[in-house]
Amino acid sequence: MQYDSTLGAALIGGFVAAMSYGIMSLQTYNFFQQYGQGATVLKHIIRTLWAMHTLHFAFVAQGVYTVLVTDFSNIAAITTSPWSIGAASFVNAIMTMTVHCSYCHRVWKLSNNSRFPIIPLVCMAIATFAFSLSSDIKLLILPSFSSYKSTEWLLFAALVCGCSTDLCIALWLCWWLLRQRKGLSGQTHSMVNTIIVYTVATGLITSVVALAELITGAALPDTYIFIGIDFFRGGIYTNSWMASLNARDRFRRDIRPQATVITSVHFANDTTTMSSASAPTESQERAPPGIVIEKIEV
Repeated sequence: MQYDSTLGAALIGGFVAAMSYGIMSLQTYNFFQQYGQGATVLKHIIRTLWAMHTLHFAFVAQGVYTVLVTDFSNIAAITTSPWSIGAASFVNAIMTMTVHCSYCHRVWKLSNNSRFPIIPLVCMAIATFAFSLSSDIKLLILPSFSSYKSTEWLLFAALVCGCSTDLCIALWLCWWLLRQRKGLSGQTHSMVNTIIVYTVATGLITSVVALAELITGAALPDTYIFIGIDFFRGGIYTNSWMASLNARDRFRRDIRPQATVITSVHFANDTTTMSSASAPTESQERAPPGIVIEKIEV
């Protein structure tokens, strides 16, 4: 029995889960600081996700404590799953489902309430949750990891469906943004490109984590590596979603047209100075030679 790939993997997964929970708490605080007067439903969803993330981390911490402290030096205990690990995975499935539903709602609104993109995405999200729920129930009921191996295909199916859902949502959002980009120019065009890259990155992060758990679970079933990854996989979903919400204000500021305030107009052959605080008109921006316009960009 190698402790590096069992207890060590659980410990590292717990550390990453702790960091993920801390980042989620910070992002939740930032959201309510920026959008305290925003939509009530969205705020309730965020509060619920943060509460679930808190519960998830509590289960992870209890599971890691049980494995490393309570069952210390008990070799036989390594092959059994503490109840808290199954409970953490159950909360993980609910968080993932919530984030998937939020993204599906975004796709539905952007598609003008069209059924074409939303029905397959919702079906994949439901399949992900169903397989995850079945896998978690088996993990809670079965006494050991060795007996759980016969039902590992449920976990693998959940990971495949989740990875597919993430990629399909990201690809659809990118396709929609590419369509909206036509006819744009300058800074707005560049900002849409930035949003596309951001969308692809968030979709890839969750997909890569799910794929890593799938590969390690299939290739190294006798270790805790895939369990350690599962400790923070749900946190990756919630943090990616919260990051997209908190980034809205920055994107809006970047694409908002800059206002130009004219502070003074100096005539080349005169000492007369005229001050103005209004935005420049087209004639002011195209001032004739001999007139210097001092501007402050805000």
